Amino acid sequence: MRGLGLTVAEIRELAVIYLGRPGEPIGPHVAGLLRRARDRADTRIAELQGLRRRIATPWYAPSLAFTSDAALIFYGASMLLAAARGYAGCEVLAVTNWLLRRDDQVGCVLFAPVDALERRP
Repeated sequence: MRGLGLTVAEIRELAVIYLGRPGEPIGPHVAGLLRRARDRADTRIAELQGLRRRIATPWYAPSLAFTSDAALIFYGASMLLAAARGYAGCEVLAVTNWLLRRDDQVGCVLFAPVDALERRP
């Protein structure tokens, strides 16, 4: 019964009913307690899903929720393509430079020192 989500108190309640009222069917009592257990589980699942969203979202894309997944996929794919091609430029341009067979560069102040080190022989 614990495996079905019933509390120890609920199992005791069923035992008292079962032993105290031998002529009364136990099925309706079990069904009612299982409904309560299911409702508790559904509530807990909803709470955990909300917690998961609160934990995960700010870590990877906090502000523009409607573009966050697309932006992550684009930037992730760009970085993987840049790594696979050995492209030492701006990762944001890796896909367009590959498709257009170009070598456009964009000044990236944050990563400029790293890019300069990567270009060294």
